[in-house]
This record gives sequence, structure tokens and C-alpha cells, in this order.
Amino acid sequence: MADSLSQLAALVLPHLVNDAPLAEADAQRFLLCRTTSAIEDWLARLAAGIRGSLRLGTGRRRPDGSLAVGLRSATHEELVALPGIGEKRARELARLLALQPDIQSLEALDAVEGIGPRTLERLAEQAYLDEPWLTLASATLLTFATRATIESFLALLDESGLEVAFGDGTTLARRPSAGGTPVARFLRLLAQVRDEAEQKLSPAAGALASDAVAFLARRDLRSRYLADACPVDGALLVSGDYVQAVQERLAQAKNEIRMMMFVATATDGDADGPGPLAVVAAVEARAAAGVKVRVILDRDEPSAPYESEVINRPLVKRLRDKGIAVKLDTPSVLLHSKFFVVDEAAVVVGSHNLTRSSMHEIHEVSVLLEAPALARAFAQRFDALWTSLP
Repeated sequence: MADSLSQLAALVLPHLVNDAPLAEADAQRFLLCRTTSAIEDWLARLAAGIRGSLRLGTGRRRPDGSLAVGLRSATHEELVALPGIGEKRARELARLLALQPDIQSLEALDAVEGIGPRTLERLAEQAYLDEPWLTLASATLLTFATRATIESFLALLDESGLEVAFGDGTTLARRPSAGGTPVARFLRLLAQVRDEAEQKLSPAAGALASDAVAFLARRDLRSRYLADACPVDGALLVSGDYVQAVQERLAQAKNEIRMMMFVATATDGDADGPGPLAVVAAVEARAAAGVKVRVILDRDEPSAPYESEVINRPLVKRLRDKGIAVKLDTPSVLLHSKFFVVDEAAVVVGSHNLTRSSMHEIHEVSVLLEAPALARAFAQRFDALWTSLP
């Protein structure tokens, strides 16, 4: 592979004009960037073709930015979770769409008993009538199609028998995949990139050292900006979306869950979805599985208008009865924090209290962030308060 990369490098940058001082290490870094860019250009073209064949786009979005639900391809669980649907209507809705594939408007769904104008209005924000098709896909293929890098391509080769094919349908029939190890298939890609680079080679090919200096400076500046921005994976949780997201993330906890909440209950949800009881049950299940769980709740003065101590009392007793450690904040200080820390790897923080009204009656917004550094900072805040409380 080293020989193939060296041959490609010699074609994409046959010479460097020393019109400005350029350290040998920087010259090698510039050469590496030019070489990998030639490979990534091919991968970008390949990913674009995959996106086209899979019809991947930006996707239909809900008002909160999350992906909407395609009703025809939705699972039963996805239909049940939609506002105003539930178990019975989900079955009737799926049956209607299966028997009448020509339905083109959400308004036609009022044929399902119980789906009226208000439910249709809410459905229009969460779902749409899709036109599903059968295809083959995998997590690594989708990752490469949406984020084409050498690393994501190598992961795809490692987990599949796929390789790059260049040509039309006749060419593919005449030159079927040769197969082989991931390394062998990657080397065949390098050969194609090298052939194209050689075809495009001209006497003027090369670069000025001053251009290399400017290029590397821009690249380093971009890297610093990205590092300062600390990009993380996450999700916006609006109103009732909070319950399912927190429930699913807590279920993945392996070491410790920290929960700090102003007010919390263990009440059921309503027709629009589950309530805080589902989150409480998820906490209890992980505690029963041996995960360390600690909880801090607010306790106000008897004369305070919030009545947090009264509201929190049943949950405090319930958790302590199950062996879960719970502490209450000092009455003279209002604890208004609302967050979970899971394994010092993820944090859920925002305006949601753990109450039914917070899930279904109040416009709340929280975020789930897969950010270990940030999660550790929240964990330190929790631990400091935990230590200070009796």
C-alpha cells in the first residue's frame, strides 16, 4: 500500500517550487493532504451516487428539528407514539394505508375512528405520507454515504464485500467485483485514483511553497476552530419527546446515573404519551441491575409557594424503599437544576421537571448531549452538592 500511495503522491504533486521557506515536515504534511484529497474526491463522488440510489436527502423534519415519521413505513411502535393515536388507532391506521395505497392526503385519515381535525393538525407536524421502497442498507453504508471519509470507507470495506466500481451497467457486467480482503479492495481503488491522476497530469502540475504555507495555515486555523467549538452529538427534546429519549438513554447506563431535579413525581402520562413514571421505572431498573444511582431533589421552606417538598415526598419514599440514595437540598436554597448524567458520558439538561404537566401541558425544551467532557463537568457539580448535603 505504501508504494501505491507514493505513486499517487508523485502524480498529484510532482514538484514543489521553493518560492518561500517551508520546513520539510510541513512539505510532507502538504503532500499528504494533497494525496488524501485525491482519494477523498473519489469517495465524495461515490457517496453522492449512493445517496442518489438510496434517495437520501435532508429528510422531513418536525418543528423541533427531529426526523418526522413516514406513516406507510412506520413500525407499530412508531405509530402508537404519535400524538392522539395509541394502540387501537395505530392498527386501524396501518390497515387503512395498506388497503388504500393511493391515499395522497393526511385528511383522508379521518376515516379512522377517533382521528379528527385536531389529531390531523398535530399529525401534520410529526408525520407525513411517505412512498417507501425496498432497498439494501447498513449502518456503515449509511455512515459513509452521509460522511464520506477514508476512515468511514475503510470501515465499510471491513464489514462488507463491497468495493468501488467505475463504469455503467455494461461495464459492471463485464468486470464483476473481484472480491478479496479489505486491503486488496482498497488497493484497487488507489489504482483507479492513480490512473485518473496520471491522465490529468500536465507539465504545469505542482505547487508553490507559498501556497502550501497558506493552505496549511488555513487548515490549522480550521482545526483550532473545530476544537474550540467542541462539536458533540445530541438531540433537542421538546415536551413529550423528553420521556422516550431519557428512558432509552438511561437504559444504556452501565456504571452510574446522577439525577438532580427541582420537582419530580412518578405519575402516568396521558393519551399523548408516557409520563414521568416511565423515566422513574428506567432509573429503578438500572439500580436493580447494579448501576449506582444517586438523586438530589429540592426541598423548600414550609412557607414557600412551590411546595417542592410536598410534591417530591412520594418519590423520595419510593426510591429509598428500593435502596436508591436520595438527598434533599437545603430548604433555604432553591435547587432549580434539572439534569441527568449517565456514566459521565452523556447529559440531559433543560427545562423539564419530572412531572406529567412538564411532559404534556407545558412547552419545555431540553437537550441530550453525548459529550463526555461536558458530562464530567455536570457530574462534578452534582458531586460537590451531594458532598455538602447531610
